[in-house]
Amino acid sequence: MDILTLGKMNQMAKDTNQALELMANHVYEGLNDICEVQAVQLPILQTAVADGITVIEEAAAGAGGTDMYELPFIMHTSHDSVSNGGCHLQWTVPDETKVVKIELQGGGGSGGPSQCCMIGRGGGTGAYASKMLYADTHFTPGSSVYDFCSGGTTPCSCCTCCTAINACGWCGCPSYANGPGLSGYCANGGTSGWNRCSTWCYSCFHPAQNGNCNSQPACACGNFDHQIQGISGTLHESQYCWNDKYSIAGPGSGPFAVSSMTGMDGCRANVGCCVHHSLFPSGGGGTPYAHSSCCWGGWGAGGLVKVTYWK
Repeated sequence: MDILTLGKMNQMAKDTNQALELMANHVYEGLNDICEVQAVQLPILQTAVADGITVIEEAAAGAGGTDMYELPFIMHTSHDSVSNGGCHLQWTVPDETKVVKIELQGGGGSGGPSQCCMIGRGGGTGAYASKMLYADTHFTPGSSVYDFCSGGTTPCSCCTCCTAINACGWCGCPSYANGPGLSGYCANGGTSGWNRCSTWCYSCFHPAQNGNCNSQPACACGNFDHQIQGISGTLHESQYCWNDKYSIAGPGSGPFAVSSMTGMDGCRANVGCCVHHSLFPSGGGGTPYAHSSCCWGGWGAGGLVKVTYWK
């Protein structure tokens, strides 16, 4: 290799070293700039995120509160007693409360009575209703007062004559609430069971959940937000006549009501009132069938009131 070529190669190596050194300096300076930006911007970003979370929490607290509280079910604790009268509670809204939710479940209707050759529907379930109330708009925390009343159990239904279809039972007892922001707010009790002369062996009656509050399954009333109507009892007959006849109390309606039960009792000596225990809450009473003696229809179960509030 001649001296001229070697000199050119040395110069190229020097130029490459200078270029690498210059690149390294630029990378170093760039990293310093990034670190300086991070040192300044990262705390700002962290503060912004924290402030955003605070704003969200304050907005949630202002709209509905973040801490939830519940009152125990307002109801009569003696589920086994006839005509127990329900339960009443007067309640003052606690300080700092922002939202109150009031849920009502109406009581069940009694079953119908039976005597010689009678069969009929069981009692229906009561309606469900819910209502949301807000501070300043509806109530004043620390001073507004509400009255809550849960429907009690019905009486048993006594015997009547055997003439076609008779509405012989007792309608269920309503549950209701009174106070600021409410107007006639209630959940009506279930429809009563009824009886009829059993002359058809193939007739069946199915659950119903329509119509009006006067003669059809129970509905809510007043300024409710949501409702679920009560459901009537049913009656089953078949080609086997007396060997396959029974009534059914209304199925559950709403988040608290229970499912139905079947009454298949050929009762004796006036014991129909104890055909079966009505199911709490809101269960309808049983309607027995009878060949001869008088059978009383079972009582309808009571309702309840559920109160939830947020601070």
